[in-house]
Amino acid sequence: MDTITLPAKIKALYQALAFVEKAAQSCGWEGDRAKLELMAEEIFVNIAGYAYGGEEGLIQISCGAEKGMFLMQFRDRGKPFDPLKQPEPDLQSPAGQRPIGGLGVYLTKTCADRVSYQYEDGTNILTVGMYLQKEEHY
Repeated sequence: MDTITLPAKIKALYQALAFVEKAAQSCGWEGDRAKLELMAEEIFVNIAGYAYGGEEGLIQISCGAEKGMFLMQFRDRGKPFDPLKQPEPDLQSPAGQRPIGGLGVYLTKTCADRVSYQYEDGTNILTVGMYLQKEEHY
């Protein structure tokens, strides 16, 4: 897997997205580019905004292909946070009445083919996988 380490700052977002997009292309991923960017952006922005509580920190992104999937793995040493244990957002209420937050995690879980989280040795590890090739459905 190719890896890049960036400051956990919003200003590094475009560098992160360029890295993910290039890695996806080199792996032969054929999926929806907008969904890929949306997931990578949501994850990066959430880590940059919340993991370190306003302190300096790093985000390590690794991308590659494994077992027919394109994988993006995000690592940070911020506060432990399992996004998969967060409640589903309320999509029925009018937008102005909903609490802020939670949609990025929801979108990632619904757009990806696989999402996993672990906390190991002081590190949050979020792995998102999408099939390399579109499956034929008959």
